[in-house]
Amino acid sequence: MKILKTPIDVVRVEIKKQGEKPQYITLYECSMDEVVSYIQEKLMDFSVPYPDFRKTSITVREARGGKNGKSTSFGLYCLLKTEEVMAEIISGLKE
Repeated sequence: MKILKTPIDVVRVEIKKQGEKPQYITLYECSMDEVVSYIQEKLMDFSVPYPDFRKTSITVREARGGKNGKSTSFGLYCLLKTEEVMAEIISGLKE
């Protein structure tokens, strides 16, 4: 086990949907724009044009150490639960 001495730049992703527990992912070695594009591309097939469901809100935020940077948010109407959205995002990432 090691202590991280130097803060690294990370991108934090928060996935929320009303009535469900929020899910969080922390990514590194990427930019916020890359993450937003990747998530939108991955979830495009699950999005529905006519909202009969609760909206899934996704917030992507840059951070360094304990300090938050700029953020962007977007929402989509989809059939997936927050856990399933997180699993879909993670499915294409490397460890």
